[in-house]
Amino acid sequence: MPPRAQTNCRDRRIFNAPSRSISSASSRGSSSSPTLEKRPTRDGETRWRVKYRIGGRESIPKGAGTFKTQRDALARRGWVLGELAAMRVPDVRLVSAPAAVTLSDLADRWLRSRVDVSDGTL
Repeated sequence: MPPRAQTNCRDRRIFNAPSRSISSASSRGSSSSPTLEKRPTRDGETRWRVKYRIGGRESIPKGAGTFKTQRDALARRGWVLGELAAMRVPDVRLVSAPAAVTLSDLADRWLRSRVDVSDGTL
């Protein structure tokens, strides 16, 4: 076997030897789940869709939400990634925002909870 010749960075690119950029790309993992999709709306705005797969590429992608900002989509992607790493199926209903409560609803609930307040108090 002939001795190996010394090479520099330029020689590695020419002869297709691994370089730092290739190895750093492979260190991110081979998992393609979850993903972000940038989607335009009819109004011309941008929405970010988060999708993931449970069983690999043969499974159907499931949606994990659609967001106005990339920051929100990345946060949801991180949550889904954590759930998948913990070997749990992500339940998006657990992290979705609750419905808005109006002041009238809060006042009615407060009034029903108080036994010491009569109708004439209001």
